[in-house]
Formats: sequence, C-alpha cells, structure tokens
Amino acid sequence: MRLGNWKKILAVFCMLCMLLTAVGVPSLAGGAEEVPEYGVPSYDTNQLYELFEDFERVIGAVTGYTLPLPRIAVFFDEVLMDLFGGINEETNLNLMLIVNMVPNVTLIWRLIYSKTPLPVKAIQERIREFALQAEGDGNLLLSTALRATALVLDTVDQIYLHAVATEDPNIYEYYITLTYANGWVDSVPSGICHNVETQQYYGKDGRGMLALGMDWDAGDMALFTVINCFERSLGYNIIYDKIADYSSWFDLDTVRICFPYGNEDYMIQIWKGRYLISNGGEIGLYKKPKSRRINHYDCLGDDEMAPISMKVLLKDGKVVIDQAERLHWWTGGFALNSRYYYPQELTMLGMLTLPPDLLAAALPALEEIMAQGLFTYEIADNTLSFIW
Repeated sequence: MRLGNWKKILAVFCMLCMLLTAVGVPSLAGGAEEVPEYGVPSYDTNQLYELFEDFERVIGAVTGYTLPLPRIAVFFDEVLMDLFGGINEETNLNLMLIVNMVPNVTLIWRLIYSKTPLPVKAIQERIREFALQAEGDGNLLLSTALRATALVLDTVDQIYLHAVATEDPNIYEYYITLTYANGWVDSVPSGICHNVETQQYYGKDGRGMLALGMDWDAGDMALFTVINCFERSLGYNIIYDKIADYSSWFDLDTVRICFPYGNEDYMIQIWKGRYLISNGGEIGLYKKPKSRRINHYDCLGDDEMAPISMKVLLKDGKVVIDQAERLHWWTGGFALNSRYYYPQELTMLGMLTLPPDLLAAALPALEEIMAQGLFTYEIADNTLSFIW
C-alpha cells in the first residue's frame, strides 16, 4: 500500500476518535467546571460546531475536498425566528446557526449533471406535477418522496422555512421553499402545523411532526408523544432499553410492573432521566399473549387506553415536565433546558386510571416493587397514583 494511502487512513482514524470522544463525554466538553448540585451543562452551540468541524475533517480526509465545505443558505420566517430565539435562551443552542452549519451535500449533483445533456429543469417540473397529483389524492408520503427525487437532480442554493395560512385563522402550515442553482423553485408542504392560540406545533396527520411520533409545545419548550405514532407498531422489547444504556446520549432509570391478567401478560413501564438533549419521563402500557415465549410486548390498542398524567420534578420542586391527563397508551414529555439532569435527581408523580379487575391483578407486583423501595403508591377510585 502506498504511503499516501496510509496517511489518509490514519487521518480518518484520528478524526473518528476525536468525534466519538466528543460525543461520548458531552458533560466534560466544557473543561473542569465545578458541577453544581443538579445536573451538568448541556451541549451549547460552540460544542456542536466543533462536532461539525470534526465531521468535515473526516470528509475532507477521505474525499480531498477543501475545507470548510460549502453550506446551504437557510432562512426562516419571523415566527420561527422567535421560536428558535426562545430555545436559545432556554438551552444555549442557536438552532438558526446550527442549521446553517449543515454542509451542502447536493453540490455533488451539479458535478454529475454538468457533464450530461439531461433537461434537468423539465424533469423537475414533471416530477412536481406528479407530486401535486399525489398530494391532491391525499397521498402525502408519495408526494414527499417524489419531491425528494428533485434533490438529486440539481444543487440546492437556498432554503426558506415559512408559514402558510389555512382555512382556520389560528392554524398555519409550514412549507419548505427550495431554490435550485438552475433557478427552479419548489415549495414543499412539511406536514407541520402551528396553532398560534395554543403555541403547539404538530403533524397534521396525527403521527407527530415529520411522522416521528412527537409534537412540540412552544410554551413548555417540550416535546410530547402522540397516540398514532410509528413507535406503536414496534411494541416494546428490553433491547430498546439496552441500546439506550450503551449510548452516551441517554441516562435513564426505569421500573417495570409486570403481571398476568386472563390469557395475557401486562406491563406498566415508567422511565425518567436524560433523553438526547432533553430531560423528561414516560409511562407506557403494554401486553403480550402468555403463549408468546419471548418478552416482546404489544402496545395497548385504542379500546384499552387509559387516562394518564405525569409530572417530573427536580428535588427542589422545580417542574421539568408537566403532562396533563390524556387518554393514552404511552404518555411522554421531554423538555429542553440548559442542563442535563441525572435520573436520581428527578422525581416522577404519575396517575393512571385502570379497569378494577386489571388494577387488582397488578397489586402483587406493585406491592413487591414498593417493598424494594423503588416507589410508593396508593389507589383510590381505580386510579393508581405513584411517587418515584
């Protein structure tokens, strides 16, 4: 192997080590700061910028591109600018700056198609016609997929995120307007709506923003789970928690309340701690047939959902998350702020109302967990209340 190739491999290895080290120990990235009583400082914009730079060095070492890589110019309307400003105040994350750090990877298409006689602009227009037809037929997924193919036909020079009025005066839908190097402009619906009265941002199809299973409450600076999300089809498996245990982006405690009822095994599971760049908690309801040998649970269906409420507090009483009662199978809230809190610094107060027979079946498991000192509970009018 040539010496030059060895140098490139060594450069890539060193950059990856730097990147993984930065991701693996976020709480130490700020230096030898004295840790206060509660939590550690969360990521700030400068630390994320350093991660982007490390990523660029890896790309540059592999491809030979001159650094820094070109960026796409991203612009926002006034409402989004106010929202991002609020997030910056709460978390020290400047999202507008972070978004504009993203390298313009679409430049590769300019290099490819500049060497071919393809009528790129005409193809883009034809794709948009099919996309609009799919959108009119109610197939938003196909419409989005078709428009995404336009991204591989030319370089995107500019992106503008902005709200468009709907028939309801309190609700706006966000669009992504893309301006390409050849002058072609396409405005794509994001499927994210904003209720100016409630200050909530949500997926208009009920599956969460960008179909990721969560909506955003700007008033609380928090994400919250929705009922009909893709996570529901995945059920629950302990492997999910094991993966989180091995990730430096999660620091969670959990309690599983498992009990038999009829021909099925039920489980109530609760979590609290750090999730990526947020703090919060979850309460989930699951079941599986007793005949199923593996411990993979299904999420409860609509006919078995329960009224659930949840509050997560710091030891000094400061509220981190406050989820009002909702009919749900999995209620969760995840708040952004300037610190990450350890699970042992958080207290969860939870309430859920269950059918009398199901609640009675859960009593032995609840007593066992309370005897272990994991939490305390009480039952009144078929409502289970616990402090953890």
